[in-house]
Amino acid sequence: MRPAHLLKTTISAFIFSVLVLILSAVSALAQRDTLRLSLPSVDRTPLETAVDSNEYVVGPGDELTIGLWGAVNQLFAVPVTPEGTALIPSVGEARVGGLSLSQAKGEIRAVLARRYSAAGASVTLTKIRDVKVRISGAVAAPGIYALSAYSRASEAIAKAGGLAGNASRRNIELVRQSGEKKAVDLLRFERSGESAANPRILEGDRIVVPARGPVGRDVLVAGEVGFSGLYEARPDDSLKILLSIAGGLSAGADSSKLERVWRNPSGQTERETIDLRQLNSQDLAIRPGEQVLVRPLSGLVPKAFVSIKGEVIFPGYYDIEEGKTKLSEVVERAGGFTHRAVLSAAYIVRGRYFNPLFGFADTINTALIEKMNREDLDFYLEKSRWKGAVVAADFAGLFEEKDLSKDVLLYAEDEIHVPPTSGSVFVLGRVARPGLLSFEEEGRLVDYLGRAGGFSAGAARGKVKVLKAGSGAWVKGKSGTKIDAGDIILIPRHESRLWANLRDVFAVAGNVAALFIVVREATK
Repeated sequence: MRPAHLLKTTISAFIFSVLVLILSAVSALAQRDTLRLSLPSVDRTPLETAVDSNEYVVGPGDELTIGLWGAVNQLFAVPVTPEGTALIPSVGEARVGGLSLSQAKGEIRAVLARRYSAAGASVTLTKIRDVKVRISGAVAAPGIYALSAYSRASEAIAKAGGLAGNASRRNIELVRQSGEKKAVDLLRFERSGESAANPRILEGDRIVVPARGPVGRDVLVAGEVGFSGLYEARPDDSLKILLSIAGGLSAGADSSKLERVWRNPSGQTERETIDLRQLNSQDLAIRPGEQVLVRPLSGLVPKAFVSIKGEVIFPGYYDIEEGKTKLSEVVERAGGFTHRAVLSAAYIVRGRYFNPLFGFADTINTALIEKMNREDLDFYLEKSRWKGAVVAADFAGLFEEKDLSKDVLLYAEDEIHVPPTSGSVFVLGRVARPGLLSFEEEGRLVDYLGRAGGFSAGAARGKVKVLKAGSGAWVKGKSGTKIDAGDIILIPRHESRLWANLRDVFAVAGNVAALFIVVREATK
């Protein structure tokens, strides 16, 4: 063979070999990309925990991934149809809607075995559907909401803006499409982790959040427990459930001498001593309005308690060390403040200080206020608000500005009050339409006076005062004065100097006449 021909043949063979290598590489890349594209996408929705295959109910919109191994190697995603079936390529359909995930897996494996009896099979849930639930009652925004099918009732309520200020936390009801009803007890779930108290949702569920019942029906659990306090009652409450919600017995509790207190139908108080050790697996029903008192072991000093009321996550009674426990510690144990809390208006009443000189009003007497001068009104409002000695406490400085020097030491029977934003402004006195007006974020004094119909006859226009809800201080009312939620605007009567002088003269004359009558009667 000539050298030139040999060289040409060698070059051709080399080029052919290179082409074969390139085509092999391209083919391998194509197969790898095809495999990648055929793999199903996995749902990345955050979950509380791994899905329990015995608990999760399969429904339309879920996606299952089926793998075949051994004699046949295949991997494909199968969506659940609106009719609740899974259409398996080359096999047929499997009815999985309404089955638990565990049952659905067994049904699909049984269908696969008809065609691929020699192959191993796996079934995996790779996408969780959304379901729609209706939420009504005492929530911020009632309506219909879409959530992951593995959500709990509490997540649905959060989607609706959370509980309203007057909402029940323990008597919520979840109603299935079938009519089955499930109790939702959020406080029990939060305190004890009992999952049955916060069930998973299904398609078409309705969640009804009622208003909280009267405080007189609450159950008091106090003494040597984790969280002493008044707890909203449920019809199926028991001693062990309530102790669990209250954080269980403390190390210093005498479990042999729990005391149950209630009123009988005649209004008489009855008591029963309970030895918790004797109950074993049994339980004891606790009715609304009852008290459960947990005594300390002999020789231990009973705990001191303070109460925290209003806009905190867990209002109630909390044990303290007198003169050592601080305000910030109790607020932290109470779960912190709600979004409706007005810290500038929060206050502490020293419960052991009580002035018996006067009774206390429950409501503001509008007609009486209109006739008062500034000093009298100051006294009336203070009298209506406080029932003990008010502790100087700057809640806003401590919790918003993080100034720890403003923390307060607490003592037994202290009451911590955290009021909500009222959403209203009270306009009193000489205006056309006195009363409550809805709060506007950027509203000024002139705006509220206009909405109240303007000044009426006899108004002292230059003496308008504003009682600030946060500080309790009076400020002189000017047109541009910013008004906050809960403020009181007072427009007093105009009083002429002549009438004021005459009133003083008549008052002196009346006193002289009264004195004359007393002296005359005494000298008869």
